[in-house]
Amino acid sequence: MVAAIAALVWLARTIWPDDEGRIRGQLTRLAEAVSFDQTPSPLGSVARGRRAAQAFTSTASVSINFGGLGNVEGQNAIAALAAQACQLVSSVRVSFPDSKIVVSGDSAMVEATGVATGKSRSGESFREVREFRMRCLRDGGGWLIASVEEVQPVVQ
Repeated sequence: MVAAIAALVWLARTIWPDDEGRIRGQLTRLAEAVSFDQTPSPLGSVARGRRAAQAFTSTASVSINFGGLGNVEGQNAIAALAAQACQLVSSVRVSFPDSKIVVSGDSAMVEATGVATGKSRSGESFREVREFRMRCLRDGGGWLIASVEEVQPVVQ
């Protein structure tokens, strides 16, 4: 009986994730959009950038320090930033393994640890861990990122 109840709870959370689960899903989709095993073509970079930008509101702002890329506002600028970033490395895997999410009505504050591992254009392996503060807004049944601010590099 306990196993059946646990299975029903798991199934319900899988089919109908709560707000925190939806936000985590959005972070996972963003990470997948900017991860790749070999440098994409310029057109492939643009497609990845556009896919990444879909995680953001149309007026979102991003403030990061990565490879000389920095502050941008709006989905188009975010797509361009992501496309440029794809050309800076030969491979990268991005994840957000640790996120603290506080939902308040139709907005949420997220403190997330971002991890990027891969190879530079010269073939050197790298691993970067950075802390981000994000604000998300409810969009229908889902969530979009309204702002991202890099808090500080943890490990270089």
